[in-house]
Amino acid sequence: HERPDVLVSGALHGDEIVGPLVTLELGRWLLRRQAAGDAWARRLVRTRRLLLLPLTNAVGFAQRTRRELQHDPNRDFPYDQEPSRCMKTVAARAVNELYRHHALQIVITYHAGMQAIGYNWGSFNYYHGVYASPDDNSMHDVAAQLSRFAGTGNVEKRRNYPFGPMSSSVY
Repeated sequence: HERPDVLVSGALHGDEIVGPLVTLELGRWLLRRQAAGDAWARRLVRTRRLLLLPLTNAVGFAQRTRRELQHDPNRDFPYDQEPSRCMKTVAARAVNELYRHHALQIVITYHAGMQAIGYNWGSFNYYHGVYASPDDNSMHDVAAQLSRFAGTGNVEKRRNYPFGPMSSSVY
């Protein structure tokens, strides 16, 4: 495909309702801004293929629970576990297929429970030393820009959204 693919995902944890709302509002906002003649929104919509998945874990969302059929979809991928123990949920399989069939340039997944902009951390639990790839540096720069753009919101002490790798921001 000639346009970069961008995936926006909400409700990987079904009880985190901010994701579906933000994902749907993002789509609505972009379409309205484009129709109103906003050059930035028009360029974004015309030069990217936006894949919006508001209810990644539709079963969990409908049941108002984090899980899908007793499994946490966010832990249902072949990272740090035997492949036979993963891909038990429809949500994980759907996300897996999107990754397999699209050359995703960026993925944004909305979660709830804290205010932070976190990015992937790779397999640092297997690496003991200092490591920073060009991807790590670019993710840091993107997160810093997102933090500046988002501003303070309701973040404690009226500071911009904190950001960093998930391994130090969340876990």
